[in-house]
Amino acid sequence: MEINPVFAYPNKFSEISGLSAKEIRSLCQQQIIPNERTNRGFRIDVKGALAALQNRAAEFMGHVYKAKRVNAPFVPQQPRAKAGSFRDMLDTLKHA
Repeated sequence: MEINPVFAYPNKFSEISGLSAKEIRSLCQQQIIPNERTNRGFRIDVKGALAALQNRAAEFMGHVYKAKRVNAPFVPQQPRAKAGSFRDMLDTLKHA
């Protein structure tokens, strides 16, 4: 079993958590996971960040997405014109 470091940067934490490095940086910018900004980037508290992610996952488990029903406006259909024979249509195209 691999022991996690105390602090990690987004690339290393992405390997630990399974999320992408881009998503980790986004979570750091939003202060969702505990971190501090350094010259090198975000320095993440691994133990606190894993706990924060687990808490978010536990809160999300009860969530059920319900799509909003969109009522489209009713547009009455126009009755179709009675079609003539194929030859009549060709004649109208020839004379046009």
